[in-house]
Amino acid sequence: MASIAVVSGLLAGLALHRALANDPAIASANLSAIAQEAAAAGSATTDWRVRAPAPTSGSAWQVTSTLDHQLAVTFKVRGTELRKFEQALHEHSRATVELIADPDRELTAQVRYDEFESTLRRNAVDEQSTLDADHREFAVSMRDGEPLVSQRDAKSGASNLLKTGDLADQVARLSREALAGGWLATLLANGPVVSQTAIEVPLATGTPLLDEALHGATLQRFVLTPIALREESGVECLVLLATATAEQPPLPKSRPPEVTTTFELSGEIAVRREDGRIVAMTLAGPLRCAGSTDSGSSQVEIAGTGTLTWTYRASPLPR
Repeated sequence: MASIAVVSGLLAGLALHRALANDPAIASANLSAIAQEAAAAGSATTDWRVRAPAPTSGSAWQVTSTLDHQLAVTFKVRGTELRKFEQALHEHSRATVELIADPDRELTAQVRYDEFESTLRRNAVDEQSTLDADHREFAVSMRDGEPLVSQRDAKSGASNLLKTGDLADQVARLSREALAGGWLATLLANGPVVSQTAIEVPLATGTPLLDEALHGATLQRFVLTPIALREESGVECLVLLATATAEQPPLPKSRPPEVTTTFELSGEIAVRREDGRIVAMTLAGPLRCAGSTDSGSSQVEIAGTGTLTWTYRASPLPR
């Protein structure tokens, strides 16, 4: 039988993949039809570049993120199933991000979570976590290109620097979009941005943007295809089809089992033309894992399939 250590090792590997699950067809069912409609509009030679102004103090955004992920894994020896493992993860957050200039005119991102929940279901057993009301405020500054995250205690007013971890990483991701002036702004401002013409996104740009969904997996390719201009909340936005592939390689041999997980995501991204900031993003698709481990007397084959969906919204707040 597969040992507890084998299962724990697999969970350690899978824990690196923070994702979500719904039906992956949500993001891609109508992509072909949308692209054909845009092409028929006769806009193939239009340059749809965005602007990329520097971030300014006083700007604020409400950011909502929802991640869902489902995965079913089987363990087999010589074709005989030993056991099956199922996992479902749901994460949802809503936060306000505001840029404030310190006395030295350096920008700091103030982050406050209005909602934060995470539910992990393993074999029908739920594990839940939330942020209590007294520990939802954070400040993020940049030092040598890296974010420093501090958490403020609402009761005492004291601030403590957060070490690297899931919460610190999530807060940093929220803030870096604001502090950087938009993940895709520079790429889409330099152009050309032509309807129906694919744009290969540099991995250095795409990796931090998609890290909340992939969380540790290595981005292999990220392609954007402009398809339309659309109004979102009274502001003109550039709409792009998005496809991404990524892979999480096996963990070191000292931490079995050796499992590789692959991701194939597609969907749509809307970017405001006036400042290059992402206002809406939905990506979804299948994930697969495969590998093996030595249980002592037998080789245990591991295979899993699942789905992942990530929905992101960012709405500017009045100054």
